[in-house]
Amino acid sequence: KPNIIAHSHGGQLPLLATEHGFEIGTLITVATPVRDDVLSHLVERRIHRWVHIHTGAGDTMQIAGELGDGEIGARRKMPPPAENIYEPDNTHSGLLEVDLWNARDWWRFLK
Repeated sequence: KPNIIAHSHGGQLPLLATEHGFEIGTLITVATPVRDDVLSHLVERRIHRWVHIHTGAGDTMQIAGELGDGEIGARRKMPPPAENIYEPDNTHSGLLEVDLWNARDWWRFLK
């Protein structure tokens, strides 16, 4: 089972792939929009571990990515079985900084 790190809308593809039998070891989604129209296709048992890293309500890129799914409001947390990690005072792209990943040791999720 592959491990996947996906940023923004790129995190939607692995979720959709589970509906088609794709198995994932660890999935780390970073600032991926929380969209019911994508989550409705999720087959939870096909993801061994899912970690979602997100910023606060000021992430306008993530908010824009959530438009059109029929929900109102800014949602940051993914539903279970995702483990949500809130990284305050950061930006949509800032969550990808290697120094931040090293400081928080987020690489450990891939071991």
